Amino acid sequence: MLDHGMSISGNERHCVFLNTGADERAGEKFACVSAVSGLDVPDDGRGVSVVDWDGDGDQDLWISNRNAPRIRYFRNDTRSENNFVELRLIGNGKTTSRDAVGARVEVFLEPGNQETGKLNDRKERLVKTVHIGQGFLSQSSRWLHFGIGKSDRIEKITVRWPGGTREEFKNLKINQRYQLHQGGVVRQMPARPVTGPLPAASPVLPEAADRFRVPLVAIVPMPNLPYINASGQREPLLDVKPADGMLLINCWSTTCIPCLKELKEFTDHAQELRDANINVLALCLDAAKDDSAGSSQPADLLKNMGYPFSYGDATGGLGGALSTIHNVMTATGGLLPVPTSFLVDQSGQLVAIYKGPVSVETLISDKDHSSLPPWERFRRAANLPGTIIENDVLEKALIKGDHFARTRLANHLEEQGWSHAASIQYEELAKKMPDSPEKQMALSNVFFERGLLLARQKQWEAGEKAFRESLANQSSFAPAHYNLGTCLQNQGKLDLARQEYEETLRLEPQLISARASLGRLFAKRKEWSQAETQFRQVVDARPDDTTNIYNLGVALERQQRFEEAGTQFKRVLQLKPDFAPAKKYLQHIEAKTPSKDPAKN
Repeated sequence: MLDHGMSISGNERHCVFLNTGADERAGEKFACVSAVSGLDVPDDGRGVSVVDWDGDGDQDLWISNRNAPRIRYFRNDTRSENNFVELRLIGNGKTTSRDAVGARVEVFLEPGNQETGKLNDRKERLVKTVHIGQGFLSQSSRWLHFGIGKSDRIEKITVRWPGGTREEFKNLKINQRYQLHQGGVVRQMPARPVTGPLPAASPVLPEAADRFRVPLVAIVPMPNLPYINASGQREPLLDVKPADGMLLINCWSTTCIPCLKELKEFTDHAQELRDANINVLALCLDAAKDDSAGSSQPADLLKNMGYPFSYGDATGGLGGALSTIHNVMTATGGLLPVPTSFLVDQSGQLVAIYKGPVSVETLISDKDHSSLPPWERFRRAANLPGTIIENDVLEKALIKGDHFARTRLANHLEEQGWSHAASIQYEELAKKMPDSPEKQMALSNVFFERGLLLARQKQWEAGEKAFRESLANQSSFAPAHYNLGTCLQNQGKLDLARQEYEETLRLEPQLISARASLGRLFAKRKEWSQAETQFRQVVDARPDDTTNIYNLGVALERQQRFEEAGTQFKRVLQLKPDFAPAKKYLQHIEAKTPSKDPAKN
């Protein structure tokens, strides 16, 4: 639900219920006071923390929301002449934690000083317990706040500490704050420092609109996926980005009237966009429906409009990939709406997403977005005005959000078969880690996986580069040495390949595939004795490996050790009777060597 832009409890105002106690006038029930409390805002609320924030003796509320405003402070301005006492318990750190979690406090009031009436007569003893975690994802203040009404004297306070000990504290005054230490020490604390005033605000929810600007806080590399250009050729998206400029990838449809109006605005303001060094790639999604090149209608529409920028079709799963990028980065779901545009900066980073038409003025104003620090990007991404609390907690949250966005995008791209694009996301993710052995290992693994992908595509030179990058971060990574050797061998660099295979076996002697590759390399160089040595060790480890038993037979035959070679070829045919090359070699050997059976001579 949340991934599709919905809420678990949307369009529900906050509710506040008053405990009426034993008051017969309220039928001894809770009373709904939501409207008069001022708390009945239409936020998608989550956590609630209770604390005397302004130090005036009554409790205020902090409420966090899933939507904006993300956090609200509700100051309690209820007029009252009632009294209070606040207590903070400190355990001995041995039988009780320093935070005194689980301690039970009883405050006894002198009954002669209470107001008359049945309701207040029940307040002779007030009880609270120190908790960790209160409510959903919340922690209220560890200060225990006791409202004591009109009472003006406290008889005593009893604390039952975890572990079973019990202590009494006397001579405590009303309207004060005390630390009660396990062992009997009492410290009266000064009045809470008055916090700076927070500006009062009543955020107005934005009206429904047909366009949304989403400047991103997490700046990620835009996947450089292929599209079909105006010439009908596959071309990477970012190839049409100006060298030192920006690219707007605009997704549109011939049946979308707002799309056509938007493209006309780009056309009418083409010079302004060029002056800002912004190119536009109009990417028609119509062809993505049947994954074909589509008709000439999109090109004809653009030509008649006088559209001066790049254009093409989204095919080959590109539409689905763009939808994934949109959904991950905007935390929504469903099909990609049109028009939707992706703004890519000078370095190929995705910096903003526009749902619905976007004005040229907005595009130009967002040119510098990626150069801003995370705090400022976070501020600009907010839909409502407010105050940002800049501290370590929020900084860690921004880092965590960045990490989450990159990981989720990489995972989805990989699931859709865009492994190389996913690899780039993982690389950027690893580079953001603090310098450490873990970072080096993460980078090594990223380049290793990229090398495997390139090797599967037989891009040997690019694979070589990836495996060398992997080893630059983790020089003792045996599988990277082995796969680097494979790339080198397939490029004809046999001496270098041999070095990598031998280094692999030095690091990991049991990596039999590396030994088999080294044997094949020796065979290719006609170094049959060394090839035999490697193939024997492979066969010893894999007695049923018909391919390498055959290779061993060939190495023996080339050394004219026909009888030993014949034994190996017969062994192959016992395991796999239809192994034609072994049968052919065996016939060749039998024809060249005289039989030991006199009857056959």
